[in-house]
Amino acid sequence: MTFIVRSLLTVSILAAFAFTCSAQVFPAPEGEFHTEYDRFKDQTTSWLLQLQVAEKKYDLDYQRLYLSTWTVFNSTKPTSRPTTVSLMFTSWSLFNNRYTEAAQLDGIVDGVRKSYGAFTPMKRRVINGKYVVTLVAVLSMKDFMQIVMAKKVGMRLGDVEFNLNDHAFMMLRDYYLRIIP
Repeated sequence: MTFIVRSLLTVSILAAFAFTCSAQVFPAPEGEFHTEYDRFKDQTTSWLLQLQVAEKKYDLDYQRLYLSTWTVFNSTKPTSRPTTVSLMFTSWSLFNNRYTEAAQLDGIVDGVRKSYGAFTPMKRRVINGKYVVTLVAVLSMKDFMQIVMAKKVGMRLGDVEFNLNDHAFMMLRDYYLRIIP
């Protein structure tokens, strides 16, 4: 009888541990490129998806911030430079109190201070036990190009400050080269 009780207790502890570990999953940090052509509209959408740009540890929370960007152009390849680029920040956190309102994106690009306006929360959901908030805004191509071509970029979205690292610069520059003719 005690063997059965011990076995059940061991199985329940292992199941609880497996559930807790599976809830700690975050997206991969490196980002990925995706291009999709709509033959009915003769438009192509080009994305850079889920590039991790920040992580912040709080007393009882842990937050990761991912950047995605996309633009649409006519035809299968860009024939003219897009005028805007959409940016989406996705916050993954253990608690549902992040980005309940629009958050300002401020930056210092090669020593020059710049405000990119408010990023509006568009969607809130739970994925793998994390609260995921999506914030979206549109940047001019000029602002995007300044960020991509800079030597050093520091940014703040709400209370999360971060610097773009070498990998982020490499991915953003590669994306930029994919969307210009």
